[in-house]
Amino acid sequence: MKVKTLKLFYLLLSIFCGLTVGVLVAVIVGICSAIETLVRFPFQVYHGAVSGAEYKRLNQAFNLQTMEELERQRWDAMTEDEKMWERHIQKMEKKKHNN
Repeated sequence: MKVKTLKLFYLLLSIFCGLTVGVLVAVIVGICSAIETLVRFPFQVYHGAVSGAEYKRLNQAFNLQTMEELERQRWDAMTEDEKMWERHIQKMEKKKHNN
């Protein structure tokens, strides 16, 4: 009987100590993560804003255009006859690739 009581006491003591230490460690880790986030996040936002501004500045300086914009400009510059032939060629190429 005395041994069972002692085992139960040790069980309750280890659960209490484990929970206490576990909660303490969790709080410390949480505080460290919060401080790290508070320090790192503004720098990440700053880096993203600077990178975006650099991209816009380079895009304006070199007037970079995507292939879609170039194709759209070429399509707008075509006459109706040229557009008709272009559509015909695209259909023929599509048929050739499907076979």
